[in-house]
Amino acid sequence: GDDDNRRDLGEADPRGPIGEAVEMALASLATYVFESGSLDAGGTFAIQGIELQRQGEYAAAAGVYDRAISNHLRHHAVYFNLGVMQLELEDWKHAIKSFEKAAEDRALAAGAMHGMSLAYATMKNYREAAQHLIMTLRLVDLGLAMSPEEAGQLAATYNQLSASINQADESQLRMMNERFLELLTGPSWKQRVAKTRRQLEEAVRQEDPESLISIVPYINDRITEGLNLVDQYVRRGLYNLAMDHAHFMLESAPDYLPIHQRIGQILLERDNVAAAMTKYNLVANVYVARGDEQRGAEILQEALKIAPMDIGLHKSLIGLLEKSENWEQVLHQQIDMADTYYQLADYDEARTTYSGALQLAQRINVPKETIIQILHRVGDIDVSRLDLRQAMRTYEQIRKLEQEDKRARRALVDLNYKLNDTVSAIRELDGLLRLYAKQRRANKIIQILDEHVTRYPNDMALRSRLAAVYQQTGMRDKSIEQLDHLAELQLQSGLHGDALVTIRRIVGMNPPNVQDYQ
Repeated sequence: GDDDNRRDLGEADPRGPIGEAVEMALASLATYVFESGSLDAGGTFAIQGIELQRQGEYAAAAGVYDRAISNHLRHHAVYFNLGVMQLELEDWKHAIKSFEKAAEDRALAAGAMHGMSLAYATMKNYREAAQHLIMTLRLVDLGLAMSPEEAGQLAATYNQLSASINQADESQLRMMNERFLELLTGPSWKQRVAKTRRQLEEAVRQEDPESLISIVPYINDRITEGLNLVDQYVRRGLYNLAMDHAHFMLESAPDYLPIHQRIGQILLERDNVAAAMTKYNLVANVYVARGDEQRGAEILQEALKIAPMDIGLHKSLIGLLEKSENWEQVLHQQIDMADTYYQLADYDEARTTYSGALQLAQRINVPKETIIQILHRVGDIDVSRLDLRQAMRTYEQIRKLEQEDKRARRALVDLNYKLNDTVSAIRELDGLLRLYAKQRRANKIIQILDEHVTRYPNDMALRSRLAAVYQQTGMRDKSIEQLDHLAELQLQSGLHGDALVTIRRIVGMNPPNVQDYQ
């Protein structure tokens, strides 16, 4: 594993970082005094302090260390040793002050932080104890890191853990301190720090950083190893073994959510989507029950990526977002759910859901574009259900909001034709063509008129307009072809006067066969 390529951890001082630093401070203080060769009063007191400390004479050692400092011996190790003596003497406040000075020396910093956390914990200042414990873990772990990248990742994890302390309550902090202090004792505490951080990293990925505190009680080797084993089984495709082991782990940690999420993932791998979604829903509900709505919502969003057509998931997520009054997200999810109904061809539910989204959109003052987007989807449904009059009202609403919405205008042209109201159809069409004329898009005007002439070949107004556009753009032959059809339609309808005007238009263009028209 990745412990192998970190520094050789071996057996460490069972007292933890503070014990390791004690040995270091004693050695470095002695070296400093002897190598500087100045056995002045400060140096003499320091050497006496080392002797007394080694003999367990804590009160006497503290006294002479104090005198060494008043005789201008300002070495960090003196402050550290004094702090350790003050801890032994239960002089918590002075111990913290001494450790603060000692922490300026990088080699002693982890031990000094550990010392301060012990003092704060005993004084029942659990928040400060927790912060100093996290600094201890960070310093130890960074000391073991093999590369700047690894160090960077570690720092990010510990930053999130520090941030989560502000949200934690007294009992959570007390439990966390007990767990971390226990972690930092015994001969293998260094290996444990690395394993713990990996579990924390997993928690940061799985949980909202605010709820990191809630997973601290589960930080132990058994759970870390167990999750690793489940992941190994999944990677090798051994889903039954993975599932059995995950269920076995649940017996000792029934409310540890990363295990439940693993089960959801295994169910998915076995293509049991329905059961996986039930599991994801359960996990999300537990987060909500713990007051972590945001994480609950994230789990459901994750599940929806896997099963986007699951209406139950959509409803759960919307309910959750409504609870936390995250209205823009609610709107986004309502549109998604309506889209899902539409894809499932459940047009009634789709329309009802879009209407709800529309009311919400108007209430929370979203940009006009969002409202238009919803209305277009409602219009599509009205057309699919052949409710043409309702579709007409929907598209008129869009045109009112955005005069230049070409899609709505085209829909209105088609709807009027379908309702046999050619006068209104042509009026809507003229409005659309004016938009394209404003943008100087003659090609688009020709394309639209041509499509409509093909669809409604007997509409004289369409032929007349297409002929005029062809004439303006210098396509004489095409213009004459349309006028020719138009004149025929007029004669068939008994509009002899109109037909005469049309024929004069053709003659005015001077076609090669002009005599045929005279």
